[in-house]
Amino acid sequence: MNSKSRTQYSAYNTSIALFSRAAAILMGYVVRVVFTHVLSENYVGINGLFTDILNVLSLSEMGIETAISFALYKPIADGNTEAQKSIMHLYQWFYRFVAVFVAAASRSGGKPDSVMVVSGIKKQATANPWINCGQADAPKSIPGSKV
Repeated sequence: MNSKSRTQYSAYNTSIALFSRAAAILMGYVVRVVFTHVLSENYVGINGLFTDILNVLSLSEMGIETAISFALYKPIADGNTEAQKSIMHLYQWFYRFVAVFVAAASRSGGKPDSVMVVSGIKKQATANPWINCGQADAPKSIPGSKV
């Protein structure tokens, strides 16, 4: 019987993972270039928005999927369905928590007070009118402040 060792399988898995990651990076660049040259700027912006949303969701997952998948190996091998159910319940609870956290974080921060369009360019107007000014333009004391 001529079978590969675990080290050979691990090396093969690592090489395939590196190749697929390099291909994904290259294809991301190619798609961005094609979108920029063929489609309008609006589509490129929408593509970037959805890419950023997926990146935030991937970051918020924090590797829990890998840990839970690892924790499922023994219960599946032993046929322990109760342990599988409890691990999957933990999985469900965690992802609901992440969804609520991401939704709350996205609702609470970063909203501009208004957006004005000046000659086709969107500019955000913030609540603090001095935020984009230099120190010389800002008043020495702001009414209502104790500074």
